[in-house]
Amino acid sequence: MKRLSTLALSLMAACMPALADNTTQSVSQVTSAVTLDKDVDYHVTSATPFTTTGSINLTNTDHAVIILDALKPSLALNQLAFITINGEQAVNGKNCQVKIYNRGAIIMPYGADFKPLTVYTEPNFKGESCNNFNTGNSGGFMQTLSKDQLNNRIKSFRLKRGYMVTFALKEGGRGYSRCFVADKADIEVNLPALMRNRISSYRLFKWNDVSKAGLANDTRGESNDALNTQWCYSFGLGENTGIDRECVPHHIYEDWPNAAACGSVNYATSSPNMKTNNEPRNTADDRPQTLDEILNNWESLMRTGQRLCTPSSWDGSSGFNQQFLDSIDARGWRCDILDIHSYWATGSFYSLNGLYQNARRPIWVTEWCWGASWNNNGAFANGVTEAQNADNVMNICNLMNSWDYVERYAYWNSERDPSRIYKNGALTECGKRYAAMNPGLGYNSKVATYVPSNPRTYSPYNLELSFRPDKSIATLTWGEKNGELNDSMWIERKVGTDRNAAFEYYKNVDLTEDASSYTFRDTVTTSGYYTYRVAIRTFNNRLLYTNEVTNSIDGTTSVGKDEQHGALQYGTVTTGSSKEGYLYFDNTFDEQPAIVFGSLSNRTSSMMPMERVSNVYTTKTATDERVYSFFRYSVYPFNQTKSTSMKTDFYNDYTDYTSYIVAKAGTGKIGNLSYEAGISNNCSADDTVSVAFTEAFAEAPVVLATPIMAISSTERYPVLPRVFDVTAKGCKVVLQRQQALIDKKELRRTLKFSYVAIEKGQTNDGNGKLITVKDTTMSFNSKVTLKDVSFGEKLEEATFLVQMQTLNTPALAVLRTRPVSLYQDADSVGTRVRLQIDDTSKAKAPTNKAPWEERIGWVAISKDSKFVTAIKGVTDNKDYDTRRVVYTINGVMTGKDLNQLPAGIYIVKENGVTRKVMKK
Repeated sequence: MKRLSTLALSLMAACMPALADNTTQSVSQVTSAVTLDKDVDYHVTSATPFTTTGSINLTNTDHAVIILDALKPSLALNQLAFITINGEQAVNGKNCQVKIYNRGAIIMPYGADFKPLTVYTEPNFKGESCNNFNTGNSGGFMQTLSKDQLNNRIKSFRLKRGYMVTFALKEGGRGYSRCFVADKADIEVNLPALMRNRISSYRLFKWNDVSKAGLANDTRGESNDALNTQWCYSFGLGENTGIDRECVPHHIYEDWPNAAACGSVNYATSSPNMKTNNEPRNTADDRPQTLDEILNNWESLMRTGQRLCTPSSWDGSSGFNQQFLDSIDARGWRCDILDIHSYWATGSFYSLNGLYQNARRPIWVTEWCWGASWNNNGAFANGVTEAQNADNVMNICNLMNSWDYVERYAYWNSERDPSRIYKNGALTECGKRYAAMNPGLGYNSKVATYVPSNPRTYSPYNLELSFRPDKSIATLTWGEKNGELNDSMWIERKVGTDRNAAFEYYKNVDLTEDASSYTFRDTVTTSGYYTYRVAIRTFNNRLLYTNEVTNSIDGTTSVGKDEQHGALQYGTVTTGSSKEGYLYFDNTFDEQPAIVFGSLSNRTSSMMPMERVSNVYTTKTATDERVYSFFRYSVYPFNQTKSTSMKTDFYNDYTDYTSYIVAKAGTGKIGNLSYEAGISNNCSADDTVSVAFTEAFAEAPVVLATPIMAISSTERYPVLPRVFDVTAKGCKVVLQRQQALIDKKELRRTLKFSYVAIEKGQTNDGNGKLITVKDTTMSFNSKVTLKDVSFGEKLEEATFLVQMQTLNTPALAVLRTRPVSLYQDADSVGTRVRLQIDDTSKAKAPTNKAPWEERIGWVAISKDSKFVTAIKGVTDNKDYDTRRVVYTINGVMTGKDLNQLPAGIYIVKENGVTRKVMKK
């Protein structure tokens, strides 16, 4: 079954009203012409149903039937000369059917081309319809519906009396299935939500109205005719017992006879039922079977469409039977009948009611007699006569005949005397009474109300995401077990990380019939922090989700104006795991740029992290040129720890933030500040590398460095490039790893690192950004205390990067920051940092008496509050410091105090920064 998703339908139980039962009319003999034009069960009780003057013309071919109570079907055929169907001579298989009815026969006015099943595409038997169904099978299994047979479109159906239909949700009888029996009247069914628009296969059976009494493990005509039985079975497929008797196929054990063989039997009176595993946990049996062995094959038995008995019981097996049924019900599988072996004294038969109440299924007692030879009771006690056995057997028969929940029983005639009811080719006294009694019809629709439990439904699972930045395609893969049990499936997506971000419906997913693996590809056109999950709504209105996966595809922001634009780019990313994210460049680079991060926030304070760049990638332009357009990064934890409070990976309590700068390799300017960016050669952990600047700075700049390295499966640890000895001409970088790795003499990682050195000072980029670069000496007296970093002024919407510039204490340590945007106003005068030290370091932790003195360097990129683009970069004079040099728009100096000048537009130069200003 493959279908498009539909909205979940409200739950409802199957509406299965039988049409009103026929009225019953009974005569001993038909002596005149009778016309049956009403809905009637017309019983004739005599073994000579018709006199020479008697006849029946059955004209109500929709519902009227003739029942010959004293004649088996083979004898009833001889009476068809007295019967016409709408005036036409009755002929079995042409215009009527002659079948078993209790211990007699029923004549139903169904012709050779009769169509007992009609299905509809709408509830209440409306919409499109189809009645093109037959009683065949497909290799012993249910037949798959075609499109014309309304595959996956059936919502209601009608079934004529004398038939059973089994529907399954998947092709070939697979999946959830359910049997519907029209025994005494036609039935009309509005399908429950579980089956509505989901049926993909069917099997149609003729129903046999057999009596309760049968014979166990004996299909011979001689014995069954003598005992007047209407059903029997053997330890196997049985045999063709003619039209007078139903032979039930018996699946003894896995896998004999197999399900296909049991489902393929084509006798004159084929059974719509199947006996299954014989006493599977009886260690005295020749083939004991475990519960798992039985369950592993049960779905194949269900595929036949036959009503299924439980594995048969044996002494002390009630616990196993209940365990089996609990397993069936928990899976939403089908088992229709409780099969009991009862070698009991009379009083024990009263326990059948309790078994029925627990099983909630009608009972077949498929082996029984009065007592057990191995217990020396009942018929097998000392001195018991055949007459005593007959009395007790008939007492038990009378009990079971009176109990509606006992649908059938089959006497076990293979024990020793005096228990036998047929021996040496003749009936015993007990056998004569067994043959003469009227046990009544076996099936009772008021008792056989069993409906298979709703099958389990599961959440979709194992959602994973991969990303191809060069194609901008995120690929989602996940698994789903429910198949046809789902009403709909869709993908939800959340963009962003703030608390107001919410999942929203994104894309619909077409459903499949079976448990499946799914793939969805999302073309991402803009940068962002994307979180995905898959949702399903099941037939019973459960809303279930996968795990969540994220795809961080942030984009950089360029600073600078004109020829400087894009040479330096920056941004802030959010991370909650060590999985890799991607960042697209606002402007591409012809050569590989340098990328540096500026210390992670302190939200996951029990983990010691480090940012790294995995790789920088090129893509092709429209002119087939390759340019550097994005990079891959992750935040990875230092994973050697001594303290139990330290984490070696991210956890789900918080997300963290870190900012970065991407700079064009070489030297350049941003505003009035000089910078140099570069990438080292290959080097190894524990190395110290000297970096000589191409052009000396006026004074020591601030230098930031970040590793370019992948975390391999064999070398899963990070390396930190620690900057120190910064001068105007260069600096040193030591590649630090945790002390525990040094002590273990772990393999030294090979890597490169990027660095960006920026002149200290402040400048605007001419395009709305203010860049502030400073350093300061910090005295750390604790591993946990946050220390203040002052900006010296209010910075609006500041992006902050910080790293240490010295190595006064030669131990691995990183800085953690307090995110400005989380804890402070948009206009901030500073932030806070914390020193985090390798948990395995041998260095003494800082204290008040022995603090660690280190110089830190930081870069803040903020909004230039004095830059407005509304009138070509003119800034309002509100709250503007008047101590500066002021020029007219034509470049004529007018003084230093803007407040003394008339309203207008002026050029103001202050601290090397030039702006246009509007005086109101």
